[in-house]
Amino acid sequence: GWTVVKDLRVGDLLVQSDGNTLEITSIELLHKHVTVYNMTVDEFHTYFVSDLGIWVHNTGACNWKSVKQFGHTFSTHGEGTKNTKSLIDRARSTGNNQGQWLDNQKAADFIASKGTLTEATTFDLPAGMGQVITPTGEIVPATKVIIVPSATGVKTAYPIP
Repeated sequence: GWTVVKDLRVGDLLVQSDGNTLEITSIELLHKHVTVYNMTVDEFHTYFVSDLGIWVHNTGACNWKSVKQFGHTFSTHGEGTKNTKSLIDRARSTGNNQGQWLDNQKAADFIASKGTLTEATTFDLPAGMGQVITPTGEIVPATKVIIVPSATGVKTAYPIP
């Protein structure tokens, strides 16, 4: 899996274009203004950078339709009236709250921003991203999310109260 830059730590390994690895031996934060460039490589989601040929991933616009990356997150808990109706029925029949995303793309970007997880994890959810359907049919705003990882990304992720 990919590691978000902010989550890199001393001792982590980076992969080079020839398949060799480089160990991060130190991390230095520069507290000064420098010119930086936010680069997107069209049609390529992975590419090599620097004279060291370090392999990086372009995280722009995750594909929320990717079952490999997001499991049943959006087919079950995604935006839209079809899913809302299904989740109302599911909440009523199971007696359990059911979470629903209000914008699949924003949700995919948020989930991906959490990096690679090794166990089910709960995070605070920004306001307006999700809702929860209760067994009585009441719809309330979501304040948190549970992300359940899989071997290839996420098994499921859904908003909770």
